[in-house]
Amino acid sequence: MVKPCTPTLHDIKKSPVVLSIAGSDSCAGAGIQADIKTCAAMGAYACSVVTAVTAQGAGRVDGVFAMPASLVRDQIRAVTQTYTVGVVKLGMMGNLAIAQIVADFLHDSGLPVVIDPVFKASAGADLCTDGQGLNEVIAFYREVFTPIASVITPNIQEAAQLLGVPPADTHETYDLQARTLLDLGASAALLKGGHSLDNRLCSDYLAFPDGPEGQINVQAFTAARLKTPHGHGTGCTLASGIAAGLLQGLTLLQAVSAAKNHLQGALAAAGRLNVVSEHGPLHHFAHYW
Repeated sequence: MVKPCTPTLHDIKKSPVVLSIAGSDSCAGAGIQADIKTCAAMGAYACSVVTAVTAQGAGRVDGVFAMPASLVRDQIRAVTQTYTVGVVKLGMMGNLAIAQIVADFLHDSGLPVVIDPVFKASAGADLCTDGQGLNEVIAFYREVFTPIASVITPNIQEAAQLLGVPPADTHETYDLQARTLLDLGASAALLKGGHSLDNRLCSDYLAFPDGPEGQINVQAFTAARLKTPHGHGTGCTLASGIAAGLLQGLTLLQAVSAAKNHLQGALAAAGRLNVVSEHGPLHHFAHYW
């Protein structure tokens, strides 16, 4: 009788992971920390490449230090040589030297990537550290990152800066700008409505190719606008939630819907954390405790 062969650790197929390439937030509401918590809450494992360290408190940024570009390259190499990366989520870059290293990695790997263009912190601080003007940073995202994005997730102000137009303020301009982001080369674009003036609803507009003739479809994902003093890290959470969904085999529409639902629940429960009076983080694990 032949005994069944017991697989060794090297024979077992490794589960893919999300790789978050972003900045560190010392109050753990946004950036790498929000990405890891979001992926964990949504059933995905996340590795990280830290591009910059920020000194942040509630509603304030006291300092930003970009990692040496060589260390960013070493982090990418260390993770990708030992883990199977399935999806990349991109956030804050720190400076253009880091951005170029990350862009080279994305070009070489061909991995699907969710790009959350981060130009400034929610508290208003500039997140590029080496003297390059904001226009140079925006140009890099427009010309280098956007064409390789599986989906790009700018908010109203970021989309306007990428496109060089005034911020969207009507359904028609949301629709138009979401479509126009695809002209920059992105495979899909999610224009986030968290900063809109609508006091009742928060609508995100997803533009994606649909049909053999290359038609563009725009679908709105709408939820009730929650009135809370806590909303730090909403953009990071939504983008990394999409990455977690894509990693698990969801379609883009399903991944956006799942991420939006997770964000809504984490935002609604943010006050339960009771860690700060305002500008606090989301409760990513509201379903667990």
